[in-house]
Amino acid sequence: MSVAWSAGSGVNRYFADRSLPGRLSSALWSFSRRDPRAWRSLAVNVGLLAAGMLCFYLTSRHRDAPVVRDDLALICLSVFALMAVVSYLAWECSTLVRVRSQVARQTPAGALLTSSFGPRALRVTTPGMSYEIPYASITRVARIGDVLVIRSANDLVMALPMELVPPQGLELLTSKVAGGPLREPSYS
Repeated sequence: MSVAWSAGSGVNRYFADRSLPGRLSSALWSFSRRDPRAWRSLAVNVGLLAAGMLCFYLTSRHRDAPVVRDDLALICLSVFALMAVVSYLAWECSTLVRVRSQVARQTPAGALLTSSFGPRALRVTTPGMSYEIPYASITRVARIGDVLVIRSANDLVMALPMELVPPQGLELLTSKVAGGPLREPSYS
């Protein structure tokens, strides 16, 4: 791991080590789990499951038999609960796999990452991309462990290792962000 901060140049350099993709993935996954918009697809899925089970119960020809009615309702509720849990676990796993694969592609071990905190924008360069995010467009900043997660108005979410964020850059970022000062997430 190599970190260089030169106050005169304003460019922060970090060579990614083997732990970086895991750290970034963990932070992004934690960040996405706290975002209500990320839960919409799961809520729609569970709602469709509930509607399907209700339709099955209401259209079943055995529903009118008194002995079968209670058993059929119990079966429908059990199937719904099981499918809801399976949907949730599938959603969690797919989110984690998608985030991990994307981060691993963008920050392989040994890759040079740079950041620069200018007067109006944050500039970040990875081996495959370069971003410039104006401070005015940043809507949320969260420090999760040793990673700073930044969300902009166009829903770009970026995770920076704290090695790329010097104290001066963190102060500049938090003073210019529209959302106010940086808040540590609560895990309770």
